[in-house]
This record gives sequence, C-alpha cells and structure tokens, in this order.
Amino acid sequence: MIEFKGSVSHKCERYIQKQEGKNGLFASIAVVILFIIPVIFLVIKFLDIPWYITIPLCFPLVAFFVGYSYFAPFSKKTRDLILPQRIVITDDGYITSYGAKFQLTESIATITMVVDMGDWYHISWGRKLGLGRFVCEKDLLVQGTIGDFEKLFEGRLTRK
Repeated sequence: MIEFKGSVSHKCERYIQKQEGKNGLFASIAVVILFIIPVIFLVIKFLDIPWYITIPLCFPLVAFFVGYSYFAPFSKKTRDLILPQRIVITDDGYITSYGAKFQLTESIATITMVVDMGDWYHISWGRKLGLGRFVCEKDLLVQGTIGDFEKLFEGRLTRK
C-alpha cells in the first residue's frame, strides 16, 4: 500500500486550480453564450439600441466572467470539493482520493499516464491531466516509497 496524506503546498494548489480552471473554462464560455446572447437581443428589442453598439459592450463582460472563473482563487468551499487530503493506492489495484467533501476510487489498470511534475505526481485517465483530485505530492508520502510508486506506474510515468 502507498499513501500520501496531508495538505498540498501552495504551489501544488495553484497547479490544481489551473487544471480545474481549464476544465471550467469551456463550461463558463457555454454559460456566457447562453445568457449573453438572449440579453443582447432583449436590449436591442426593448431599449431600441442598435446591435452594433450593444454587442461590443458585451465583450468586456464576457472577458471578465470567463477570466474570473479561470483565475479566481479557491474559496474554502471549493477547496473542500477539489483538493485531495489523502490518496491511497491499495495492493488490490485501486487508488482512492479523499478530500473534505469527496471520495473518488478508480482502478489502477485504467490509468493512462502519470506525470512527474517535480514535487508531485499527477495521475490521469486520458483526460489530458484534467482531474486535479489525483495529485500526489512527494513530501506527503507517509506509507511506501517513491521507488514503489514509480515501479507501480512503470511505462506510464513521464517526467516534465
């Protein structure tokens, strides 16, 4: 069994936030499009403002909303939903990530890539490193060794 336990470093937390921001970016754009387009049409229709004035005025709003969703710091509630506090790799072939408000279990056999980021490993299931809940910080290793971890993921481990 290999276990990582504790709070991730600020540097690692920023990395997870960027990964989550990339995932949320497309969702933010979709929400903006769904809400901004109807608002533009309502403003044009009811206020009788020409479309060539209304549409350019919406770009700063869209840029702010999308940018904020990507760069905003985590709130306490978001931290509890995203940051791992304990990751356990069992001998029976499963990896479980525990957070304050989540628990995710995946099969080790389905892992496609493990990236050594220097101070931590990012485990991925082919989602372009999209899931920040499986980030194992090397300093937080409490059971097992780094050698055991790297041997377990031999052939799928890449260094960045």
